[in-house]
Amino acid sequence: MKPKTITTICLFATAVLLAGCDAESKQKSSSEESSHSHPHLSLHKPKTLSAAIQRMCQMHESLVGTGDFPSPIEIPYVEVIHGEGASGHSHFYSKANYEAGNAGHSEEDEKVKHHTMEIDLRTEMADVAKWLPDIAAKSNLEEADWNSVKSLSGGLTKIIEEISPDASDASFRESWKLKSEEVKGMLDKLQTFSESSGAAK
Repeated sequence: MKPKTITTICLFATAVLLAGCDAESKQKSSSEESSHSHPHLSLHKPKTLSAAIQRMCQMHESLVGTGDFPSPIEIPYVEVIHGEGASGHSHFYSKANYEAGNAGHSEEDEKVKHHTMEIDLRTEMADVAKWLPDIAAKSNLEEADWNSVKSLSGGLTKIIEEISPDASDASFRESWKLKSEEVKGMLDKLQTFSESSGAAK
């Protein structure tokens, strides 16, 4: 066999092997869990004002305590992809809702990818604080009480924004402790609206 023919065969075999490896890699990436975090998802948003206030209190107690610094929460979620290219779009669901059949999609051409989102303590605190007015709006609060919740939400948000953005930094905890009395007062006021807020509308 001529050297040129042997070279051609070798190159062809290498191309086939590489294509096979690439296909296998793509197949794995679509089925295995990914740590990719999609922005602007609110899967950690409390459903009721009572739950939101309770979560804020829990995070506050963790920060003013002496235990280990709270680790980021991990939220498994599912991305359901419809179509491809410019017409493609995705829907996102918590893993629990998707597995319970609450996704509302069962198209044959859909692709499903599993992800895990990590939310650090500072991010969660900032998100829950800014969501308080929206969550309260879906409750049975009177307008005057809702205005109070909105004002307290703004106060908490301002404090969080003034503290180091690195939630893993020891200075974050120390900075929070300096504001602990002010924060505790705000949380105590919020708790007075917790029981009267009722169920979500």
